Amino acid sequence: MIHFKISLQSCDQSLLVDITDAVNAEAGAVLNDETLYRDFVKDGRTWGCVCPFELCVRKCNSSDIRELNLTFHRGTVLDKSVNSSDVHFLYGSKCKEPNSFLFQPDPEERVYLQTNGALLVEGLGTFSVLQYCIHEVDGEILTFVCGSEVEEVIVNPE
Repeated sequence: MIHFKISLQSCDQSLLVDITDAVNAEAGAVLNDETLYRDFVKDGRTWGCVCPFELCVRKCNSSDIRELNLTFHRGTVLDKSVNSSDVHFLYGSKCKEPNSFLFQPDPEERVYLQTNGALLVEGLGTFSVLQYCIHEVDGEILTFVCGSEVEEVIVNPE
């Protein structure tokens, strides 16, 4: 097997998959369950990162295996060339940064799932796949983003 050297920094550890038993697909990548992974060897195991090859979107609930009807955008413009069947789902609702937590953006802040897997929230910015997750409730896609803002609480001393 030919291994392509990548640093751990180029693929967050939460995105790594043990692909030691996978089949070599091409130089620098392996095939596992018909998914391409950029790979490297560490401690005798082969580890892969799927997101350089696939469009990754994070679901909040790991037990949610239902197909989602997602729409993708380039900025705020709808891009119909990408559909839900093109997505590799990641799972988990934890924020990576210390002292950060998931919160739901204000309903007035429009949300756009990008063709690169990022999430654009008007007024808040762009969030990587490590900084958000989505959850479907009664046919509606809810988005949650990582942040550390705390609303100021004013206590009346009277």
